[in-house]
Amino acid sequence: MRKLMGILMMAMVVVSAGIMAVGAQDDATAVLRDACPNTEGAYYKAGLFPRYEYRNKRLVLVSWNTGKTVQEVETSLDASHLNVMNWSPDCHYMAAALGEFGHTSTVIWDVTNGQRVGSFANAGLRWSPNSQQAIVSNSDGLALWSVGQDKAVKLTNFRGDDYTSRWDIDHNEVWVLPTSYYYSAAGVTVYSLKNGDKVGYYDNPAGQSAQIGFTLSADGNKVIVYTVRLQNVSGAGVTVWDRGTKNNVQVDANTDGTSYVERIALSADARYLVIGGNNLRVWDLQNLPAKLNDRDPMVYAASSAKITNVRFLNGNVVEATSSEGQAQWDVASGKVVTNIVSR
Repeated sequence: MRKLMGILMMAMVVVSAGIMAVGAQDDATAVLRDACPNTEGAYYKAGLFPRYEYRNKRLVLVSWNTGKTVQEVETSLDASHLNVMNWSPDCHYMAAALGEFGHTSTVIWDVTNGQRVGSFANAGLRWSPNSQQAIVSNSDGLALWSVGQDKAVKLTNFRGDDYTSRWDIDHNEVWVLPTSYYYSAAGVTVYSLKNGDKVGYYDNPAGQSAQIGFTLSADGNKVIVYTVRLQNVSGAGVTVWDRGTKNNVQVDANTDGTSYVERIALSADARYLVIGGNNLRVWDLQNLPAKLNDRDPMVYAASSAKITNVRFLNGNVVEATSSEGQAQWDVASGKVVTNIVSR
């Protein structure tokens, strides 16, 4: 009997230890979700997380491993709620929303010295890759903020539910396209990172859609602006802009939108434009009819599975991916080069 009780006690200890381990792991996951997730960041420190101490009215950084406060970010901080929004890519700056929903202040701290570097009312924040600037979004539109500046520079009053942004640090530019589920701005606007001035604009005169998308060619010299959604009437199209000359080439996509940026690609020599979907559509941009309505694609038959991703491998060969696998097409001849079926 004693032996049996001993075995039962040991089993209970093992089970309890297992529960405690799982519980500790769950606690770590919950706590560390507010830590900087960018492990490659120059200021990243593993296991370091922010904690707002409501009673002490202070925001601190705490080590998960030791439980000790590593640094006080701000003291005498009186906030009914504090929700960490995001971190800069280098983990140098942290943004959090202070206050009740709908009446918040977005505050940005330099966590290395505990200084506030920015504050905006009811705002979202999207960082640049180099952590030196961010797009600030609120009900008034979008603005560009630079670390060290008190105020953000207004970019646009257009306010959708979201926006697409593309940072081009090499050219000192940011590309912005306000979007919603059913509509977008008429074109993508390019702004200078130096002063927020408008330095470029690309729309889609080939289409009559209320919603567009955009991407750049692999070398960054061409801007591809396309109709996103299926059109009830023939109003879908694609416009390919030359970034240097601002000249463009337009093609007719009839009623079939592109849907996703992964479905459209341009060959390296900018001759062939391809769009995936129910089939593979190909345009030879160097041999187009004079009228836009006549600029229909060559259509290569696909399987019942939709093509979800296209990319040029070399020259005329494009790789099309679907749920059935991958196929490589020679877009000039329309022949399948390779067909790999998923198992």
